[in-house]
Amino acid sequence: MLTNKENMKPTATADAALNDLLEINNARLEKFQKAEKEIVDPDLKSLFKKMADESRKNVSALLHEIKKSGGQVNEGVPSLKGGFYRFGQAVRAIFTGSGRQSILESCAMGEETAQTVYRNAISARELTTEARQLIRNQQATAKTFYTLIMNFKDNRPVYDTPERSN
Repeated sequence: MLTNKENMKPTATADAALNDLLEINNARLEKFQKAEKEIVDPDLKSLFKKMADESRKNVSALLHEIKKSGGQVNEGVPSLKGGFYRFGQAVRAIFTGSGRQSILESCAMGEETAQTVYRNAISARELTTEARQLIRNQQATAKTFYTLIMNFKDNRPVYDTPERSN
């Protein structure tokens, strides 16, 4: 297995990286749908709905990219990264509750994990130019949503949510 000399971690194959992102986005979709149901604040409801919609689009695009490249979708086979993401969300839910601030903190931590998975995926070997650009676009949108969540969490001014450009 190749290593990334920057952090000396093994680099994933394109198939593995895309499947990790697929699993993370499925978990994000579940989380945002649940948060949308639990939250009362109309601005947050709208944000979580947009984030769920974006995750759904990401899943669709990743499935298309995996199939286009001749890869295989790892259905029913959880990845270590996806497992950590779901485990972290479950633990935070147990210890933090379901109030507005708790939901925002849980979402922020989950999005930090997602950003790490996106960064690792970009360094995957064998990615096509199109797949790498897809990952970069998804990561940029996820980072914008993360910033919005942090603004809500820290009671900073919140601006419009991003619209998908592609």
